[in-house]
Amino acid sequence: MIEILADFIEWFGTIAVLGAFGLAMFHVIPFESKMFYVMNLAGAIAMVFGGAFKRQSWKMVIFFAIWAIITALVFFNPFHWHF
Repeated sequence: MIEILADFIEWFGTIAVLGAFGLAMFHVIPFESKMFYVMNLAGAIAMVFGGAFKRQSWKMVIFFAIWAIITALVFFNPFHWHF
């Protein structure tokens, strides 16, 4: 049951991240939009949880954890950086 849930979570993450980039590439949403960041952040977090449940491919879990941290830092801008 956990395996099925982890697969579902990973599929959601994959669709969210690729969907965000696809929508931005076809100019449906801008790269700087909140929707782009939310889709990326939700997708990256889903990929981290899905991968952690399965306990496989820790390289990808770490990759998406860093992806989520970078996206969150840019989206929430806690240090008032100007990007």
